[in-house]
Amino acid sequence: MNDQLAAVGSPLGGDVTVVLHFDGAPIDEDASLTLKVSPENAQVFPGSNPESDVQVHLNVADAERLAQGHTDSATLLRQGKLKVRGDVQRLIDSVDALQQILRHRT
Repeated sequence: MNDQLAAVGSPLGGDVTVVLHFDGAPIDEDASLTLKVSPENAQVFPGSNPESDVQVHLNVADAERLAQGHTDSATLLRQGKLKVRGDVQRLIDSVDALQQILRHRT
């Protein structure tokens, strides 16, 4: 997956670390992914990073709906189904890379 995201760059001019927590994931699957976005590339790692800039929580079904284009993040936020903690602006600036990860995850 890291190779697929190598061309994705961050518009921030610096590194951003975002952790996606998939609530309700089957026990035998890793329920978190860490995305590290730099101006040069983006990398995905299994598991959580406690020093991340942003933590995003959503359930598996909503992540699938988001990745497939059946909903959007604004709707999920309004409904309380998408929870964000940390530097929200850094998340907004990295949203393209996050959408690519969700598409590859589902």
